[in-house]
Amino acid sequence: MFARNMTLKLQPNRLMRFIETYNATALPILKKQKGFRGEVAIVLPLGQGVVATSYWHSREDADAYENSGYKEILAILAGMIEDRPGIVILK
Repeated sequence: MFARNMTLKLQPNRLMRFIETYNATALPILKKQKGFRGEVAIVLPLGQGVVATSYWHSREDADAYENSGYKEILAILAGMIEDRPGIVILK
C-alpha cells in the first residue's frame, strides 16, 4: 500500500467552501480512481490549510492518479487554494 500526502494552503475565508466542494465534487472523483483505498484529511489551525493523505493499492495507481484525476480535482479547487499543493508519495 502507498500513501500520497498532499499539503495545501487555503485562500482566506475559503475553508467551508473548500470542504463543501471537496466532499461534493473531488471525493467522488477520487473514489473512481483505480487502486484508491481511502483518505484522511486534517484542517490546519485557523483553517489556513489542509493536509490530506490518500491511500493507494500500488505506486502505479498513485502515479496514474497524478496524471488523471488529480489534475481534474486541482482545477476544481483552484479558486480556493494558493499555490500548487505539495505532494509526497510514501510507501
